[in-house]
Amino acid sequence: MTTERSFRAYTIACYAIAGAIIAVLFLENFTFSSSFSILGFRAIDDVAFQSTLRQVHLGLQSGNLEQLFSINNYAYGWIFWAPLALITYPLFMISHAFSVDWPLIVAPRQISLLFAVLSMIVMRKTLKHLKVAEWGCASAVLMFILFPSLGYFSLRFGTVNAVTFFSLLTVYLALNYERATVGGAVRVALSLAVAGAIKLSGLLIAPLALFLVLRRIKGRQIVPVLIIPAIVFLLVLGILTNPLFLLIPFKPQIWTDYLSILLHFLEVTRVPSGPDNPIERFYLGAFSRLTNAVVMAVLAAGWLVVIIRNRNCRADFVAILVAVTLATTYLILSVKSVTGIGTYFTSVSFLILLGITGYASSPKAVYLFGTLIILMMADVAGRAEEEFENGSSVQQAFDRGPSLNNHFSYFIKEALSRNEMSLASSTVSCIEEHSNGRKPGHIFIDFTAPSAINALSYPETCVSVAWNNLSPAGKYCDKPIDFLVLDTRDAVGFLPIEEFEKRVKKTDEKTAEGYKLDRQSRMLLSSEGTFDNLRFTVACDLGRLKVYKSEALLSNNKPVISP
Repeated sequence: MTTERSFRAYTIACYAIAGAIIAVLFLENFTFSSSFSILGFRAIDDVAFQSTLRQVHLGLQSGNLEQLFSINNYAYGWIFWAPLALITYPLFMISHAFSVDWPLIVAPRQISLLFAVLSMIVMRKTLKHLKVAEWGCASAVLMFILFPSLGYFSLRFGTVNAVTFFSLLTVYLALNYERATVGGAVRVALSLAVAGAIKLSGLLIAPLALFLVLRRIKGRQIVPVLIIPAIVFLLVLGILTNPLFLLIPFKPQIWTDYLSILLHFLEVTRVPSGPDNPIERFYLGAFSRLTNAVVMAVLAAGWLVVIIRNRNCRADFVAILVAVTLATTYLILSVKSVTGIGTYFTSVSFLILLGITGYASSPKAVYLFGTLIILMMADVAGRAEEEFENGSSVQQAFDRGPSLNNHFSYFIKEALSRNEMSLASSTVSCIEEHSNGRKPGHIFIDFTAPSAINALSYPETCVSVAWNNLSPAGKYCDKPIDFLVLDTRDAVGFLPIEEFEKRVKKTDEKTAEGYKLDRQSRMLLSSEGTFDNLRFTVACDLGRLKVYKSEALLSNNKPVISP
């Protein structure tokens, strides 16, 4: 396979397969999208993120722009939320006027897929700049979309693919920065600022970007060339994170509030999940399967080939090696959540593909690339088969992180969710039957419970969610609780005592206290029928789920205080 014609056929095949995968992901983004009531079956975050959009949309509808200019939910930057809210506002109006919800539900997922496609385009441009032949670029593009994490996050409403795109764009601009010009450095600074403003993990690429720019600046030019880009970077990073930062000199509370949110979500990544061994936890979060790890290792070995053979690019690839090593070390030492490791590593994993540069100078490398592509396809198929055979609960998906998911996760989930959707329907019927003809004021529900009840499907009801921390302190509002919907199978407080103690020992002290309080609340409810100084009875025992009804509902909603 050395003729030009054969290479052209190989190149076309790679791009065609990549296009087919994108088409599959596009179609898959329509699963669990017919209404807000089934949105929770797709992912825990989908309901939360759509609720955030609704807050901004309702503000726009009423002419109140305060939410639009201050939104920082989940420590994601204003530059992520505000454009998304404006783009989807017409779809919100369609949903509001005609109860056609699917365009509003699907749009954020397709935007994630769009960022994946843009990342593939920039990856090709980066490799072309590094003098890689078209067949090598085509191989990289196909491998990129075959990355389990990139495929999976193309199906999610979230920031990961956007951060990946702007991180990759930053590296491309820095590698393409041939002369010491202020304009070139400003472009790098702008792209890096957007990546960091979307999510702080976007700054993982900052040391590499800085080195690549510094290497291209001669001697005394460093300060004059970098001072303006540095100022631009800091200003843009701050403004795009939250425009209200401009008011911090007059309202210091703005910074205090933001820092509180940021520290909270940083702390979430330090709540242990997955294996106790940090190396094993990183492996699970970043690779999860041996095939994937082997492919990544072979690609990364291409850096060493460049370092040894290519004097012109040697320093750049040493910097890439150091940057990935530093990022990996940080994730191993600081991030204890498998999910956190998976999301953070995804936004720098594209650097592994630059190893193709080391092999592509030899035409025979096409055999290596073809073999790696076949292995990656087999890995995708293996992940899908494993998920289809074993299924997964919400808690399992939460613990295992994104790396064990695959390009077909939501097709599989849709096929396996029929019993859970039936259970959710029975829960709704139970609540409607026991609500005395009115909308419940407050429902408290386990996050692991299959449910059609959420803040979007029940907009007039306060829906509190127990994140394995069921207690009165976890309520989202002060209304008396009408119903408790509890998961007797997967909620941590209902686990057998041996399994419960194991989970307590495995986590951090703060989370362990939440687990203990959760179990105490459930035991008290089961034995005495009390929670939050109210008495409850079992309205429906649905097997896995139990629906508890406040006795206040039996007395015209006047609370019955437990003795």
